[in-house]
Amino acid sequence: EPTMNTAQLAPSEPVVFYDGACGLCQRSVRFLLLADRRKCLGFASLQGRTAAMLLRDADRRDLDSVVFL
Repeated sequence: EPTMNTAQLAPSEPVVFYDGACGLCQRSVRFLLLADRRKCLGFASLQGRTAAMLLRDADRRDLDSVVFL
């Protein structure tokens, strides 16, 4: 049975992935939450299950960054 490559799935809304252990990343998310008046952005930790399903392993390894998908 073929396995699905979950790294090729596309989210239904834009997602900002951030390092959940990084203070600067968390402050950036707070800023984006305030700036996103239409509430069109989703947020997920790079260490979480959503990132594991939607991002390549290489994108999740570099945890000192923010990834926009």
